[in-house]
Amino acid sequence: MLYRGSSLTKEVKWVIFDEIHYMRDKDRVIQMCHSRNYTPLIIFAFSKKECEKNATEMLKIDLTDDSEKEIIKELYENAIRILADDDRALPQVQFILPLLLRGIGIHHGGLLPIIKEIIEIMFQESLLKVLFSTETFSMGINMPAKTVVFTSLRKFDGVEKRLITSGEYIQMAGRAGRRGLDDRGIVIIMLDSVLNSQQAEELFVGEANRLLSQFHLGYNMILNLLRIEGITPKFMIERSFYQYQGPMTFSVYQCDIHVNKHFFFIYIYIYFFYIVTIHYNKKKNK
Repeated sequence: MLYRGSSLTKEVKWVIFDEIHYMRDKDRVIQMCHSRNYTPLIIFAFSKKECEKNATEMLKIDLTDDSEKEIIKELYENAIRILADDDRALPQVQFILPLLLRGIGIHHGGLLPIIKEIIEIMFQESLLKVLFSTETFSMGINMPAKTVVFTSLRKFDGVEKRLITSGEYIQMAGRAGRRGLDDRGIVIIMLDSVLNSQQAEELFVGEANRLLSQFHLGYNMILNLLRIEGITPKFMIERSFYQYQGPMTFSVYQCDIHVNKHFFFIYIYIYFFYIVTIHYNKKKNK
C-alpha cells in the first residue's frame, strides 16, 4: 500500500511506502509499474555489472504476451543473421534473447553495437517494457519512457562515491514522460542511504550543469572560411553559441583581430609560401 506524502519543495513530492523494504525490491517495483500501466520503464544503475545483475535477477518477471514474443524473436533472429557463425555463438548474443522475450532489455557501453541497436528498436516500439541501463542511455538518444527508476543516487566517478549532481539527475529523470502520450512522467527513487533535506533540495530543484561554449576562432578556421563562398568569420561569430551565451560581441573579436592583425598576415604569408613550395617541388619531381 502506498500513499501520497506532503510536498518537500515547490514541485517535488514524495511517495512514501509503509513497507520500507518495498522500494528495495526491484521485482515488486516492476510488477507495481506494470500493473499500474507505468511502462515502458527505464531503470538506471551506475555500472555495467549492476545493470546485468539487476536484469538477470528478474527470473519471475514476464511482461510480454505470445504475439509480442513472436515479434521479438523474429526481429532478433533476422538481425543477427548478418553475423558470422562464430559471432552468433558469443555468450552475449545467446544470453540476451531470453531476457528480450520476457520484455526486459539491457543497455550499456559493453554491448555489441548490433545488440544495442536491436534493443533500442524494440524499446522504441514498446516491445520491451523494462530497460536496465547505465546513465549513458540518457545522453544523446531520444528514447523516452513513462517511468524512470533510480536504483541509487550515488555513483563512483573514478575518485570517490558521491551523490549525483542536479544536472545528472535532471538528464536521467528527464527521460520520464513521452511527448504526446503521457500527461506526466513518473520518477521512482530507491534510496540506499540517508538523504537530508539540504541534499534533497540541491538535487531536485538545484541548477543544471551550465553549458560553456568552447568556440575559438583561430587562423586555420579563418583561412578555411575564406575558401567558402557566402560565409565569413563575422557570419560564424554572430551565429555561434559563444556569442549568444556571453557578453562577447563581434566588436570584441574585431578588437582582438586588430591587435593581432600583423601576426595574422605573417601566418598567411607563411601558409602561402608553404603552398607555393609544395607546388614547386611537385613540378620539379615531374
